Amino acid sequence: MNLPSKLVGFAALSICAFGVGALAASEQAWMQPTALIDIENRSGQFARSLEVKYEGSAASSASSLPAPSADGKIRFPLYVRGEGVYFVHVVLGDGTVLQSGKRYVHPGSRTVETILESKISGTPGN
Repeated sequence: MNLPSKLVGFAALSICAFGVGALAASEQAWMQPTALIDIENRSGQFARSLEVKYEGSAASSASSLPAPSADGKIRFPLYVRGEGVYFVHVVLGDGTVLQSGKRYVHPGSRTVETILESKISGTPGN
């Protein structure tokens, strides 16, 4: 095998490796300035309203989300710039108001927030 053939083969292999890496990064949301928050309603009742508030060094936001039904689940991609914190605020069907503690967030992070009868429990995802 001569040198030009080896270079062409190496270039083709490099392009394939780059493509696989870019695809994996895209699938895992590593390239996006977002964090994924899964919100599960295990309170046994419907939610009247659901809001996620974000506070970062460069920006802050509040997002009203479609309230999950009893035992429902939603996925929310939160746009973040750098590091920050967020919290979840929900009003249940019987009027109970629940708010999570502040949760650390950065681009690419994933968290599961579980709405229970009397609190919101957060678990870091993968």
